[in-house]
Amino acid sequence: MIKTQPRGAQLLKAAAFSSFALAALHFAVVFAGAPGYAYFGAPELGQQAARGSLVPALITLGLASIFALFGIYALSGAHRFRPLPFLSIVLVAIGVLFTLRGLILPFEVNVLLRGGAPFPPRYAFFSAVSLGVGLLYLAGTLRAWRDLRESRPA
Repeated sequence: MIKTQPRGAQLLKAAAFSSFALAALHFAVVFAGAPGYAYFGAPELGQQAARGSLVPALITLGLASIFALFGIYALSGAHRFRPLPFLSIVLVAIGVLFTLRGLILPFEVNVLLRGGAPFPPRYAFFSAVSLGVGLLYLAGTLRAWRDLRESRPA
């Protein structure tokens, strides 16, 4: 019997790719050190890293691991391998987390358009990416919902 992909598989694969890219980016920030932390909005972690603290690296590698786990869940939802525990619920939760993070975008754009923003414009880009990834997770999960519910482990 040929196993078909769920309806939202392509969206979930795109979500997985995005999560793996975010994991790789966080991994790279550890090696970039203080300038990388500052560029991506964590100057206090950059200062700690410059002083030789391992805390920023541990935090950032932890985040990279979480993003990688998100990608693994998305691939599981796309039927690239067996269903993981609580698959549909976890995919919705991931989508909601990314989307909530991205919902700050309209406020950032408003502040940027008015001028004198206390943050660089790239932060709005980061919010847009987060919103886009969240919507990929939510749309992919919604489209694949029936297949995800039927493929739950016994």
